[in-house]
Amino acid sequence: MENMEVTVNRNKGAEKGEKGQTLPLFGLFITTLLLFALAVVDVGFFLHERQQVQAAADAAALAGAQELPDSTSNATNVALQYLAKNDVSANDVVISFRCTSGVAAICNAALGTYDTIVVTPKSQAPEFFGGVLGLIGSDGCWIDGCDVQASAAGCRGACGPIGTGPADIMVTLDHSNSMSTTDLANAKNAVIQMFTDLNHQYQKVGLSVTPPVTPGNTCDTIDYWANSKNWMPSGLTFGFQSSPHVLNTVSGPAYQTNCLDRASFSSPGELTDYPFCSCHTDVGSGIQAASNELIANGRITDSLGNPVVHGLILITDGAANVAPFETITTTTTGTGTTSWAYCTTHAAVTSSAGDNNGYES
Repeated sequence: MENMEVTVNRNKGAEKGEKGQTLPLFGLFITTLLLFALAVVDVGFFLHERQQVQAAADAAALAGAQELPDSTSNATNVALQYLAKNDVSANDVVISFRCTSGVAAICNAALGTYDTIVVTPKSQAPEFFGGVLGLIGSDGCWIDGCDVQASAAGCRGACGPIGTGPADIMVTLDHSNSMSTTDLANAKNAVIQMFTDLNHQYQKVGLSVTPPVTPGNTCDTIDYWANSKNWMPSGLTFGFQSSPHVLNTVSGPAYQTNCLDRASFSSPGELTDYPFCSCHTDVGSGIQAASNELIANGRITDSLGNPVVHGLILITDGAANVAPFETITTTTTGTGTTSWAYCTTHAAVTSSAGDNNGYES
């Protein structure tokens, strides 16, 4: 049997074609990889510049806000100074002002007072391979360099968001004679604004006062210290709002705050009970009443089991000057065991002074 020889003829032309395709594909891959590598360089510089401009905007807004609501021009100048320190030109920034609260005393566009400054600077990110980015389809701004813009706002006063965490808050409000009519009006407006900004879905609020009010008319200050007293006209309640951020004006905290009168220095009790001092400024008793309310009726956790924070806010312009337990006499020396403590020696200044067994102000 004869041996058979099989000969396979290779297609040399096809082999050369395959080799010829590999080199262009490899070249295209290297070129594409290089283009993207170059693009990454410019993207990196752009992101870095944007971070720098944002930091400059944040610093300028926070600094400028410290001049509000007194002067928008001062706020502008301070903001520009901070931008200059971060190499942002005054020609490349827009500064505006707006109101983020409803408190007319600090935010009234008609009077040119604002509580918020908005700083919007821009800068041009450096580009080294903008043409490359244009070739791979990036925005045309990359060819000439892209503008980087940031914005930041800073506010001062009753502005900004109120926390949504559960909290029980007692406010102790001083409405004694040392609080001027304007001071008391501003204090009451601030309390009402806070009650509006809070959210009754999360917070409870209450009100205690100094001096105390009469039990039969909690809008009216007591005349004599021998009279019956009410230190806490409104305990903790969710009812201070009818819906989130909508004040219930007939609720205890809102109504009592609005109707409080200012104690008169010439009231009978001031002249006969203690002539040398405005003894209506008994801060300690109001704080004690608020503290007792938080202990007795404050929540430990909310309905979802979250811990509830307890807070006590004191609004006053003076120091405590009334002893907690002595009976009333007309003496001004405070030497007797049945007399009111003398203001100078019993003001809430040292650890051994104050009133109400440690409730010093």
